[in-house]
Amino acid sequence: MITRIGLVRLPLVLFGVALLLLSIILMIARRDPSRAYWITAAGGDAGAYGLYRMQPDGSEARRMAQFSAITGHAWSPDGRSLVVAGSVGLSGSHLYRVGVDGTLVEQIVLVGLDHFYPAFSPDGQQITYTTRGVTMDFEIRRLNLKTGLIAPLIQSSGGATMGAWSPDGTHLAYTSQRTDYGADIYLRDLQNGPTHILTSANGADASPEFSPDGQWVVFMSDRTGSFHTYVMRVDGGDAHSIGGRLNDERWPVWTPDGEWVIFSSIGGDGAPTLYQMRPDGTGLRRLSPPNLPLAAAKCSP
Repeated sequence: MITRIGLVRLPLVLFGVALLLLSIILMIARRDPSRAYWITAAGGDAGAYGLYRMQPDGSEARRMAQFSAITGHAWSPDGRSLVVAGSVGLSGSHLYRVGVDGTLVEQIVLVGLDHFYPAFSPDGQQITYTTRGVTMDFEIRRLNLKTGLIAPLIQSSGGATMGAWSPDGTHLAYTSQRTDYGADIYLRDLQNGPTHILTSANGADASPEFSPDGQWVVFMSDRTGSFHTYVMRVDGGDAHSIGGRLNDERWPVWTPDGEWVIFSSIGGDGAPTLYQMRPDGTGLRRLSPPNLPLAAAKCSP
C-alpha cells in the first residue's frame, strides 16, 4: 500500500532523479568536445579558398562559404551567424553576414575603404572593425547593428587595429604601431575613456584576445625574433610565452571553455596549420587536416 507520506516523497524522488540525469547529460556534453562548439578558419587551396568549419578535434573540415580573400571573421554571441571581412570576386575587403550554413546573407557595411578584423560586442548589438581613416592610418570604428550608425571608436597616431572586446563589454584591447615599426597592445576603457598600454617589449605585439573569464589576454609577439604565442594578465602583468615550439605562431584565440588556445603556425612552405595547446603550453596537438592550409581560427560560442 502506498502511504500518504509515500505519495509526498515520490515527486521529490523523481525530481531528484531528473536532476541527477540532467547533471550527467551536462557532464557528458562538457567532456564531449565534438558537441561543444565549432572552429572556423580561413584557408583552402587555390580554387577552394574560403571559410572552413570543423569540429573541436579538427574532424569534418569543410568549406562553408567561398571568398577570394578573408581578412578576419567573428561569431555572433548567439552563435546564429558570423561576420566575415572578405573579398568576393575582385572586390575589396568588406563586411558580410554569413549564416551558420554558409549562406551569404548580406553586406553589412556599404561605405568606406577596405574593412578588416571584425569583432562582436558581447551583447551582439555592435561590431567593431578596422578600416583606413581620412589620414589613411588604420582606425577602429563601431557599427550599431540596430541603428546602422557607424562612428570612429579608436584613432591614434600609430593607427589602431585588431580590436577585441572584453567579456563584460567594458574594454577593448587593440594593436597600435610604434614609430620604430614595432607594435604594442593597448586597452581602452569604453565606459570612462582612459587608454592603458599593456605591452612595451621590443618587436611587435599584436592580435590580443581575452580569455572567457576576462582574466588573461593571449597575443602573438616577435620580441624574441619570430612570432610566438604569449599570455598576460589583463593589466599587462605576468606576460610570458606559452609557445615557441613551432615556426611562426600567429593569431591565437581561446576556446569558449578557456581550456585551450588555438593558433596558426606558418610552415617553411608558407602554408598555415592550426594547432591547439593548453594555456600553460602543454598538450600541443595539430588540429587542421593534412594538405588543408588554414589560419586565423575563431570559435563559436
